[in-house]
Amino acid sequence: MDEITIDRLTLNIPGLTPRQAREVAERVGAGLAAARPAARSFEALPLELDARTPTDDLPRLADAIVDALLAQMGRS
Repeated sequence: MDEITIDRLTLNIPGLTPRQAREVAERVGAGLAAARPAARSFEALPLELDARTPTDDLPRLADAIVDALLAQMGRS
């Protein structure tokens, strides 16, 4: 099985409580692990979500982040 290592993932999402931030981080990690992207190395993957991203719906927010990261990694 391929191993995914994330040295650092920094998300700046205004308005989230610490509990909400942990939930989003856990969901993003689980989403990336489930997707099992191809083993490649990336120095950085900048990500900017638009104003339509649902920050009040944490599962949808995490899915949007995972989808955007996977798209940048060449896998959707």
